[in-house]
Amino acid sequence: METFHVFKHPVEGFQAVKEGFSWPAFWFTGIWAFVKEMWGLCFIIIGLIFIMIFLKEVFSQVGSEDGALLMNLSMLGFSVFIGVKGNEWRRNNLRQRGFGQK
Repeated sequence: METFHVFKHPVEGFQAVKEGFSWPAFWFTGIWAFVKEMWGLCFIIIGLIFIMIFLKEVFSQVGSEDGALLMNLSMLGFSVFIGVKGNEWRRNNLRQRGFGQK
């Protein structure tokens, strides 16, 4: 059984946030943060993804298979981290935007 936190805003209405792992945050990281109106987090995520992709390409260009593998694993770990923390960040964002928890 899944547990949800329900938030209410006088103008924007209701929002429900699941407790636990966020699959949308895992799969769609930066897009997910953008859609959920977490602008700062969105730009940080996209920036870090670009850095990891750049480093992976650098490792590939110099022929370092281990370095490219490390960057792929880093990107996977980063996505898992976003998935684990995503719903917590979303709850905090809603509170900062004036939503009250029901």
